[in-house]
Amino acid sequence: MEEREVHELPLPTRNYQQLLGLQPGTSIPLTNNIALGRGDVDINVNVQQATSNNVLIDGIQVNSIGTNSTPNIPVPSIDAVEEFIVQTSLYDATQGRNTGGNVALITKSGTNKLHGSAFEFFRNDAFNANDYFLKQQGQPRPELKKNQYGITLGGPLVKDKTFFFISYQGQREVNGTDPVSSMSSLNIPSGLTSDRSTPTLKANATLLGTAMP
Repeated sequence: MEEREVHELPLPTRNYQQLLGLQPGTSIPLTNNIALGRGDVDINVNVQQATSNNVLIDGIQVNSIGTNSTPNIPVPSIDAVEEFIVQTSLYDATQGRNTGGNVALITKSGTNKLHGSAFEFFRNDAFNANDYFLKQQGQPRPELKKNQYGITLGGPLVKDKTFFFISYQGQREVNGTDPVSSMSSLNIPSGLTSDRSTPTLKANATLLGTAMP
């Protein structure tokens, strides 16, 4: 996958790992774009475990220490990614170690021309729609503010010989959105309290339409 694909395909949290599931023989969980953090994913290749992969960035192994999986590994800014490849079978002689997927990512380098970019992607309460079930219950939309911003700069140190490229990406997030809202129940009695006395429990059971001896 080259630079154009990485830039133009939708990435909810700007994490290149979310594109790995587009490769034949791979599967990843559906990305939860309201979850806190980078949106790391577990990658399964040809029905093998997520710990059977090998990830390289610029030729250096970056597998998660201890679990040997993809969450918590370095995630370069999308603006710093030149290309990456996912090999799922018929590996060449440069690959080895694991029998799952081999992911090799190459970052950008400088050129003879000075070039750079600046960006910011953001989400906030002014643009976010309320969850359908929260709206049905008359609940306000949870607070969710996410800002991802950064710069890149590359150019020559010695023309035709030595180049530089730097990249910075920051993220600031205020997240009050329930990451498992689709599995939560909002059928909460309006009079529910910390009172666990028998009369209160019976009253709440009646509100829920259940019987209590």
